[in-house]
Amino acid sequence: MGLVLYLFGAVIFVLVVGWAVYVLPTPGPLGPTSLATALIPVAIIIGSVFALVLLTWLLLTLARTLRRIWRHLTKSS
Repeated sequence: MGLVLYLFGAVIFVLVVGWAVYVLPTPGPLGPTSLATALIPVAIIIGSVFALVLLTWLLLTLARTLRRIWRHLTKSS
C-alpha cells in the first residue's frame, strides 16, 4: 500500500512539473489563472482519491494491529 501512495505522489509531482513548465509561461486565455481555475475540480477529485486510499490503508493497518493483539491475548490464556 505504501508503494501505491508513493506512485500516486510521483504522478502528481510529474503533473505539477509539467504544468509549471508548459503552462506558467503562457499568457492569455490559456494562462495559469484560467487553467488553475479549470483544474480545481481535478484537484478535488485527486484529493478525494488520495484520501480514500489513505483511509483504506489506515483501516487495513488498524485491522492488522488488532488481529495481532487479539492473537497475542488469546494465545497467552
